[in-house]
Amino acid sequence: MNNQGPDVSGRKRVAKGAPPDPYGRKPGQFAPENLDKGPLSLDQDEWLGIDVPEEDRAEWRDAGFTADEADQWYNCGFSPYYAKEWTDNAFGDPYEADQWSAYGFKAEEAASWYDAGFTSLDEDHPELWRDTLAPVLRPDQEKHWHAKEWRDAGFNHAQALSWIEEGVLDPQNAKAEAQKTGNKFHHLPEMYVKHTPSELAMLDTATESWLSPYGLYGGKDWERLGFSPDAAKAWANTGISPATAAELRERYAGK
Repeated sequence: MNNQGPDVSGRKRVAKGAPPDPYGRKPGQFAPENLDKGPLSLDQDEWLGIDVPEEDRAEWRDAGFTADEADQWYNCGFSPYYAKEWTDNAFGDPYEADQWSAYGFKAEEAASWYDAGFTSLDEDHPELWRDTLAPVLRPDQEKHWHAKEWRDAGFNHAQALSWIEEGVLDPQNAKAEAQKTGNKFHHLPEMYVKHTPSELAMLDTATESWLSPYGLYGGKDWERLGFSPDAAKAWANTGISPATAAELRERYAGK
């Protein structure tokens, strides 16, 4: 039985000088003068219509990605090496990995938070816990497990932050004190305070204070929603938008 390549007889031939083809076929690819190069290989066929540059495809294939997978990761801005770091850490969805990456998480770090129960950026907000604990824990201390201890002790982010700001780093000590007072907040953190327009007017509004972050994109929204400059800066440093910060303030602080 003779070995035969894939049947290309039904494929549309693209003449030289034709406009770009939506399926990625090059002009003249099936022109008569090129037919002596043989039929399109199965590997080339797999990559038809894929956005990944031709010179990068071997690297994606060597990293273990199919053409379709490479296309998705590439369109989310990942290189083959960086994409493999995420898939090696059990993140198979490039859009989910892109979200975690946008909040400054590396693949291994994101996997650690995920394993600690912070599985949803929209609901669990691991970036808030990470940034809250960063100033008070040593770099070698595992923030994800410390955050889990606070949640397991019954504190949400705003409540935990109020104790951490006061220097109470042991969730169990905070829990014992909260049980005595009946209030899980040691105090309401500035990050979660809702200021009235009159209160905002009484704050220090010197130019230096209002440049960051009120001079940044969305500055008017921070002020309109009742965030002081310091509170807005704290939220902005976590990558949270003014509207989302207002929602979290309502949810966590109940104000």
